[in-house]
Amino acid sequence: RDRFGRGLRLFNDGDNAGALAEFKRANELSPHPVVAYNIGLVYAAMGRAVEAVATLDEVIKNPGTLARDKLERAGRTRDEQAQRIAELEVKANVEGAELEIDGLPVGKLPLSKPIKVTSGSRVVGVTAPGYIPERREITLAGATTLAFNTAGLNGVISGAGGLIKNGVGIATLSGAN
Repeated sequence: RDRFGRGLRLFNDGDNAGALAEFKRANELSPHPVVAYNIGLVYAAMGRAVEAVATLDEVIKNPGTLARDKLERAGRTRDEQAQRIAELEVKANVEGAELEIDGLPVGKLPLSKPIKVTSGSRVVGVTAPGYIPERREITLAGATTLAFNTAGLNGVISGAGGLIKNGVGIATLSGAN
């Protein structure tokens, strides 16, 4: 209860990161639909649409004793956030290459399905040991799918509008928008 109360105070004070930490800890200690509901709302307030939708889907699926007005708000917020999600298809010529989104590892290539990301500007990176990493900033609109194809991770990286050979920039890489 203390963690949940702190989470509410932090959220109301505009400290979304602090509120998220408190709500997540409260949910670890004692899982409850009201706590999960608040986690979903915090994710939405933070602009983390993918996490908001996943959390609110669970709340809607297992509402427990969640009040009707909160369940309705969960549904509305979930639908609003779903419109902010884009899908990203990434391909590379090196099997097992590591995919990064905004500097965080998200999986190894090839992917079994597109990755869901919150719309906006994202830095997509593909790295593999012994190869020159490729990173590009891309812009994704919500409710769309973008294909991102790396042209080569074998010492030569090429991309839309640029080429890097053996670590020396011949031209600058530009994002695929």
